[in-house]
Amino acid sequence: MITALDCLIFTLFEEWLMQSEHQAVDPLQVRLSHHKTDYNLQGFRERYARYLRGRGENARALGWVLIALGAACTVMGIYALIVRPSQILYLVSTGPTWFQYVQAYAAPIASMGGMLFGLGCHVAAREVWEPVVFMANTYRFVTVDGQPIIGKIDIEYLDDDRFTISFKADEANAVFGNE
Repeated sequence: MITALDCLIFTLFEEWLMQSEHQAVDPLQVRLSHHKTDYNLQGFRERYARYLRGRGENARALGWVLIALGAACTVMGIYALIVRPSQILYLVSTGPTWFQYVQAYAAPIASMGGMLFGLGCHVAAREVWEPVVFMANTYRFVTVDGQPIIGKIDIEYLDDDRFTISFKADEANAVFGNE
């Protein structure tokens, strides 16, 4: 007895077979020839612009704000640990004051300040990749027949979506089987 699930599985398997016969080229894959060639990578400029927008122009300023806030919290927490009284007294009707809260939770405040400081250092120190580095880290390089490239390649950014890409002599010969 054939069920609807069997029909669905057969249809999906059939579509997968048809797709593997007419497999589309991955847009983040670059097929390299063994000659120094200019490549036009459609959509690179948009991907790189989206990457730059994600980095934010004011990431360094945000990092410095986090560093300052973290340092202030750490210093305040450590100070409260040093001068903390043996007991904290407050009225039940009004509750503890802000500084009494700081005295009561000095260690977590100092720890959070240290974490904010570390996060700020990380955010402020991150560098923006140049187009060549971005391309080398986001695109996959394969030979004309689809084998992954193992070895060093030279990449030169021309403009917009254009690059000049070439192999170093020994790696090109080893990959492509030339003499």
